[in-house]
Amino acid sequence: MVPVALNSGLRWPKGQFLKTPGTISIKFLPAIEQGLTKEQFNKRLIEEIEFHSEELYKSEQSPNE
Repeated sequence: MVPVALNSGLRWPKGQFLKTPGTISIKFLPAIEQGLTKEQFNKRLIEEIEFHSEELYKSEQSPNE
């Protein structure tokens, strides 16, 4: 499985209908190795996506925010 991180929440916040203009960044992450238990896999998947999504989010923030 290849996890994907993105920062679309900056342009289309959860629970909101309106979207803001701008660019959404997508980052394809390294594949998660096989052989993990379901729990290990899910934990790794969440950690990877959240970490890299936060990095994308931070890179889009202006100094005034």
